[in-house]
Amino acid sequence: AIAAKSFMPLVLFLSCVAVGAAGIWCLVRLSLAVPLTFDSRRVNLFGSWTLTRGHFWKMLGTYLLVLGLALVIMVLCLMIVVAVAVVLGGIGALASIFRPNMVSMEAYFAPAHIGVSLVWALVTPLFWALIFMPAPAIYRQLRDGGAQGALK
Repeated sequence: AIAAKSFMPLVLFLSCVAVGAAGIWCLVRLSLAVPLTFDSRRVNLFGSWTLTRGHFWKMLGTYLLVLGLALVIMVLCLMIVVAVAVVLGGIGALASIFRPNMVSMEAYFAPAHIGVSLVWALVTPLFWALIFMPAPAIYRQLRDGGAQGALK
């Protein structure tokens, strides 16, 4: 009982890693289902499965690269947001930006809050376009090159 109890955290950790890896594998293999559905004009969930055969590692690398780029962009945007808040409202504006007073309308119409809202309004569509861009581009390359075509 003591030996089994001491191995339980290791078994739990390895189980979580295995489930996470299987989930990532399924997500990458099924990631082209949406572009395939739009292109063929019918729901074809497992058509993506056959289309991605042999391209898992390249696709995973592409998705990780885009995720890393998105995180860098979000950190840079956060730095811009902080700078805008400090310029428009001073150091005290930072607290009202990240934790606004929900009962005060004045907090929402403060120059710092409006400036930060405008920055996020410009950045958010670009961020989501970056996140959703790889799947259609990969689908187009695989479709044009055939199911066994090279992913460039």
